[in-house]
Amino acid sequence: MSSDMALRSIWSLILMCGVLTFSYAHEVRPAYLEIKEVNDYIYKIIWKVPLLNQRVPDIQPIIGDGANLASYNQKKELEALIDYKNLTLNQDIGGLSLRITNLEKTLIDVIVRLERSNGEINTFLIQPSDPEAVIPTSSSPWQVAKTFGVLGVEHILLGWDHLLFVFGLMLLIRKRRLLITTITAFTIAHSITLIFASLGILRLPSAPVETVIALSIVFLGREYILMQRGEKSMTAERPWLVAFIFGLLHGCGFAGALASIGIPNHAVMTSLLSFNLGVEVGQLIFVASLLLIYYLAIRLLKVKLPDWSLPLPGYAIGGMAAFWFITRLLDIVVS
Repeated sequence: MSSDMALRSIWSLILMCGVLTFSYAHEVRPAYLEIKEVNDYIYKIIWKVPLLNQRVPDIQPIIGDGANLASYNQKKELEALIDYKNLTLNQDIGGLSLRITNLEKTLIDVIVRLERSNGEINTFLIQPSDPEAVIPTSSSPWQVAKTFGVLGVEHILLGWDHLLFVFGLMLLIRKRRLLITTITAFTIAHSITLIFASLGILRLPSAPVETVIALSIVFLGREYILMQRGEKSMTAERPWLVAFIFGLLHGCGFAGALASIGIPNHAVMTSLLSFNLGVEVGQLIFVASLLLIYYLAIRLLKVKLPDWSLPLPGYAIGGMAAFWFITRLLDIVVS
């Protein structure tokens, strides 16, 4: 068995093991907590929680030793519940603890934005692994960069359609240098449209973009099947070109996710570049993980699969992406 055949065999094994996970997984959008100081020790709170299957997650912010957050208005907006609250303290909010109840039972991150009466703004992140933080006493650009960098990594690692596209490209590539060129082309392309779309230079509706992204994965599945049949495939010969063209589209998808999170006005470029860098780091983690699995399985464990199994990844990729395409198209038609 050649190394090329072995490579595609282990790709088949990886994909078949992950089909169910990829099919049912979904991205969890972050919650948003805005704390705005309107006077000494008096604050207005906006608490925005994403709806999960039309249900409101049982999570709430607790400040200090349980300071009273009095709600005065609630409304539903798209796929989130927005709760407006008042908060009165007997001391400055800086240095107090901020805890999100039951956050450790979810997969939801919380973006916190603190705006003081003098215009100073601080943005930081609270995660399920550590649902309590100390509210900072001063602003820090590093906090913004860290927050949006982590969100970028999480977005790509939970963005199954983007990962499946990268996976499909890797199936079609036979040489290491070509793999590097192709991933670089995909990175450059989606970085361009992510920046342009986030800055408002390029505007495309999110739903059609996500639908065509699914169709791009169907295309890769078809190309891989053609290659296994010995037929000519433009993608197999020039994967970097296909990666660049579809990468422009995937960048619009990343921009839609960033728009749903919200870019802080005081640090647009910092948050945008950090999010993009996080996406690239997550993408590299995914590629490196697959290459490591290949090395362990082929070089150490000597895994071999029958030749008839080689086309299966193409059908699996195409089938999953076709399901996403149909459901996303129906969402457009129904809405």
